[in-house]
Amino acid sequence: MRTPPPTLRLRKYIALMRIEGTIIDGRSGHLPIKPPVEVPLVGDDRAGDLSVVQVARQVAADKRAAAVVLYVNSRGGSSTASEAMRQALAVVGQRKPVVVVMGPVAASGGYWVSMPGSWIVARPGTITGSIGVLSGKIVTGSMWEKLLFNRETIARGDRVLLESDER
Repeated sequence: MRTPPPTLRLRKYIALMRIEGTIIDGRSGHLPIKPPVEVPLVGDDRAGDLSVVQVARQVAADKRAAAVVLYVNSRGGSSTASEAMRQALAVVGQRKPVVVVMGPVAASGGYWVSMPGSWIVARPGTITGSIGVLSGKIVTGSMWEKLLFNRETIARGDRVLLESDER
């Protein structure tokens, strides 16, 4: 008499997803060599929207994944990448519970990708929140005259030159 092979019973599990580092458009990755001094937005890992969205879709479709724990440790980055991640995680959240665990920092885009969570857990020392958009500009003013460039600006309106490099 022959014994049948044991059947493999696939059990449910809790999926772990991680969003760490600067949020970027494209694929996740990290620098091949860690710089000797931490350089913000350059020297850390990168969480790419294409990678996160791909994993989120796989987890959403996986019937064995009963729930998701999402670990977020990010200062933010690209707003479009953050929104793409948030939308993909919202789809996951419609199908199964998502528990967000915030690491030391979940700010700006890191805060935004946490929003689809069914529950959000932050440590007492977690830096979180969204301060909006940060922008800056370089004022060139008289530099063009010193370089012997002749520039003419034609503008109409009170605030039309607000982002101009001349002011």
